[in-house]
Amino acid sequence: MFISLIFSQPSGQFNQKVTEETKVELFMMRAFYGQCEPGETFENKFMSEFEAADSEEAKDAARSGFRDEIDRCKYFSDSKESCGLESGCVWR
Repeated sequence: MFISLIFSQPSGQFNQKVTEETKVELFMMRAFYGQCEPGETFENKFMSEFEAADSEEAKDAARSGFRDEIDRCKYFSDSKESCGLESGCVWR
């Protein structure tokens, strides 16, 4: 039990740091949202991909993919009905 405490402590702190970095990234990405924005499923996918990224290039790929999703949702910004109609986007 003592050994497990030693090894679990640093990794827990690391995971918390990664999670905070990911939350900040998501917050910054939300600045690009329009009236019609990605739903929770797309946000969760972005956060999973960003957290799993093991290089700056992989993080950039996660950002790029999510920006594409943001832009796709903006395409449906003409009305609330078109936004929610099977697009996976939500009206704000």
